[in-house]
Amino acid sequence: MTTTSSATTSPAPVRRSALDAIHAALGARWISETIRWPESYGDVERERASLGAGVALAEPGPFDKLAVNGPRALDAVRAAGLQGEPGRLTPATPGQPNAWVIAPDQVLLAWPAWMPGAWTPLRPDGGSDLADQLRAAGAAVTDVSSGYTTLRLIGSRARDLLGELCPIDLHETVLPNLGIVQLAMANCRVTMARRDHAELPGFVVIVARDEAEHLWDVLSTLGAAHGLVPVGGAAITPPNLAAAAAAGATQPNLAAAAKKARR
Repeated sequence: MTTTSSATTSPAPVRRSALDAIHAALGARWISETIRWPESYGDVERERASLGAGVALAEPGPFDKLAVNGPRALDAVRAAGLQGEPGRLTPATPGQPNAWVIAPDQVLLAWPAWMPGAWTPLRPDGGSDLADQLRAAGAAVTDVSSGYTTLRLIGSRARDLLGELCPIDLHETVLPNLGIVQLAMANCRVTMARRDHAELPGFVVIVARDEAEHLWDVLSTLGAAHGLVPVGGAAITPPNLAAAAAAGATQPNLAAAAKKARR
């Protein structure tokens, strides 16, 4: 008697946002069946328009993240071939992470877990090789990919909205583009960087995963008066951000609002 066996294929793991339920209630169209981050909420044109006319609220991702700590944290980051300056966000270059240098002894490295379009891992090893390099250079390294949520606020009214929640001055002379601060926002402890796109004001907020729903709800509620629109990843691609910035620069009312928001 001949017996046959069939190989059992394990289903692909599903990576879920901490805001999965909120995105689903808003009608999210997911990046893929296994990457449950919103690509859009069904009206990409409206979402793109919000970049220049009010405030766009997005949760980009997923991101892999490494917390690098200790007296040699920044030295280790630089020894690994990465750039960084205390108190500044150094945006990613192709194949490299964003470097949030909160202080010389506290750095957060974050990079997209998947390459847009192909949706294949950007770092198939999950960052373990980089972590080993950093440890070898004397830093303490922890994978915090699932521990934090990243939010983006972009648009001419972004600073007005944050002004209702932040206890600090967001004037660009105090918090310049790519500057980092740690502060309390809606009773949540967050790390925030200014991330403008030409004349289009923007901010990136990193918050603990278990506080993300609360912060999203507060931003959405207060943001209604500022024209806040939730947007998916398709609306905030670099070409769309550049187009929104260019459109704002050619429309006097939007340009004036954006200039005011930067002050």
